[in-house]
Amino acid sequence: MFLIHVMLWVLPSVAIAVVLGVAIGRATGLPCAKEIDNAALEKERQKMLHAMQALLTCTEQLASDVGSHNAVLHETERSIDDVQVEGVLGVVQSMLLTQVSSILAANQRLEDDLVCARYELEEQARELDRTRQEARTDDLAGIANRKALFERLDYLLSVNKRRGTSFAIVICDVDRFKWINDTHGHQAGDRVINQMGRTLDAQIRETDLAGRLGGDEFVLLLYVEELQQAIEIGNRIRRVVEQSNFNTGGDGEHVAVTLSMGLTVARSGDTAESIMARADESLYSAKRNGRNQLNVFQQESELVAVEV
Repeated sequence: MFLIHVMLWVLPSVAIAVVLGVAIGRATGLPCAKEIDNAALEKERQKMLHAMQALLTCTEQLASDVGSHNAVLHETERSIDDVQVEGVLGVVQSMLLTQVSSILAANQRLEDDLVCARYELEEQARELDRTRQEARTDDLAGIANRKALFERLDYLLSVNKRRGTSFAIVICDVDRFKWINDTHGHQAGDRVINQMGRTLDAQIRETDLAGRLGGDEFVLLLYVEELQQAIEIGNRIRRVVEQSNFNTGGDGEHVAVTLSMGLTVARSGDTAESIMARADESLYSAKRNGRNQLNVFQQESELVAVEV
């Protein structure tokens, strides 16, 4: 009877060992993030992260199962040891205690392997996440790059279509950026782009996104309930930039920088192209009308400069 009881726990332990072997094999065989094909970088990272999450869940469940089995085995061990037998039954008792002890030792090794596998998986997942973040960050500005911007824009348009959630897009252009490059040099221009990225990122809310479209153009994607809220946010940021002096490098030189901004809110049926086109038209109206201002696209052919 005792032998049957012990075997009921031996078989699950063996099964756990097999599953764990597969899990650890997959974990240690996972490719380094740098080895993933760059052409399908995001798709492969997403698949890998999902696989890692599944493995982490598996290892946590296995650890829980092994712990439960060990508790039962310890209780079984004590029950066997408490039985007073002699002769042949005493030999069987000794053999059972030896087997239970061996199983407990094997389970302890399983627990150790689970700890190692879980740590390695978490480290690789963090590395993949860091690399994923880098792939969506503009190297110069330190904020979202063009790819990340359009991914968020597509998401916002989808949410707007399904739930009617409102949002605004603001395209920002550094005024007379060519003059900064020509007067202070391209390194100074790079510093201005970097400082502009950090300034925009510091001024938006956690729900919003700031990114670099390219060159000296930036984009803000703002969760707003109404147009006026977007106007207030945009003009507040514009004034912060206007009141800042941007470091151009050598000898502590600084330059005043301003932004021209074009704003529009999402409409029913919008695409990325249509909403970007409206914001872009607003931006160029702001540039033509004297720069350092926020223009709002409200109706077709109606562009309004707004001060707050």
